[in-house]
Amino acid sequence: MGYGYPIPYCFSWGLVLKPGGAIASTGCTGYGLGSMGDPVGLSAELEVNFFYQIGHGSTNLAQAHSQAISKYINGKFLGQSDAFVITNWALFGDPSLKLGGYSS
Repeated sequence: MGYGYPIPYCFSWGLVLKPGGAIASTGCTGYGLGSMGDPVGLSAELEVNFFYQIGHGSTNLAQAHSQAISKYINGKFLGQSDAFVITNWALFGDPSLKLGGYSS
């Protein structure tokens, strides 16, 4: 729902559906949550972890996505907001997509 009206898909999936758009996307399937005074908290922390994993050895999208969630979970007490952002954050597209492309 957005402004009281049903929305058929989230923003991230819309990027993949658009003709000539993205081949994959990641993001919240609903409203992302932020943390007051912490610009890299909750939903944003998952996004930062995802790009960290891409730069530190992940070979495909599924690995980067799952390791980003693992990094978020490890070493922290999970509250209700943390559980919400983890379940709200999704990977859209082919999870086996190789990062850096394919060589022939």
